[in-house]
Amino acid sequence: MISRIMRILTQQQADHYHEQGYVIIDKLIDADKIAGLAEHLRLAALGKLGPGVTIGRERGLTGEATSDEDALLRVRKVSNLARHDEFFRDLVANDHLVSIGRDLLGDEIRYLGDEAQLKPARYGSPHPWHQDEPYFKEMAIPIATIWISVDRATQANGCMQV
Repeated sequence: MISRIMRILTQQQADHYHEQGYVIIDKLIDADKIAGLAEHLRLAALGKLGPGVTIGRERGLTGEATSDEDALLRVRKVSNLARHDEFFRDLVANDHLVSIGRDLLGDEIRYLGDEAQLKPARYGSPHPWHQDEPYFKEMAIPIATIWISVDRATQANGCMQV
């Protein structure tokens, strides 16, 4: 059990989140863990993590994949990872991520789900601007989404923008 004494966010960051709806925390997860995350996402997209992981395919691509690289270009997203894979289960239970959730939402937090968007360069349909919160309107609890960039996110490669 993580202690409330452990704080990742400064009060200024927490205030920014509550005023602006987001906070950016650089280098929260070390490079080795990010590399492991990238590899596990690759395995998930290739259907190699076992049953239960949901693979969303890119619309409009026809024919069979001729290689792992080709197969990866056909995957739009993977989800239900933490429920079916120990690496992802450990990631969502990471002390730092749990602490951030508590700093922002209070002690009574829970994990609702996961989804990884896979957007290779020059492939795929656009993902229009949106906010995640409307997807959870029926829930009577505060919601926060944690977004982790696996690849270097720049304007040139279409990074997340706020």
